[in-house]
Amino acid sequence: MALKKKPVWATASQSLERILSVVGQASLMDFAILESNWPQIVGDALSRVSRPAELSRKRLVIWVKEPVWADSMSYLKPQIAQKANSILKKEAVTSTRITYRSDFEQLPTATGPKAREKEILREIPAEEAQRIDKELENVEDSELRAALKRVMLKSVIKDLAGGRREKK
Repeated sequence: MALKKKPVWATASQSLERILSVVGQASLMDFAILESNWPQIVGDALSRVSRPAELSRKRLVIWVKEPVWADSMSYLKPQIAQKANSILKKEAVTSTRITYRSDFEQLPTATGPKAREKEILREIPAEEAQRIDKELENVEDSELRAALKRVMLKSVIKDLAGGRREKK
């Protein structure tokens, strides 16, 4: 008599990672992890004057508050990439670019999923947000639904910035 194999259930995080990979947005999950672990990557002092801005094609873009921090942090690029990869448990960062932002203080900060979602919602048309909510209404796992919603919202913003969708 053959033994039945027990199904292996994926966590919400594993499912989201698989979905993001399929739609070509795997770096969004990595970016969110880096963003939430930024003080561990650069230290408390540098985390107050810098923040990760983007992770694309294995390049991490970092914004800094003052030009002097861009210069200082440029010497730490290899260590930043190494710590980022250590946290992500894979080689997701192979290069870094550090950019001074004069508007650093006015840029929204990451203060958790709810604040991040509100920040994103301000940038997209209401019809798009409603469409996304409708598409996700049958996803029972609230953690997975919230993560998918953030990814879909970011995708809309990226499309708007690239001119692939029209803002209404």
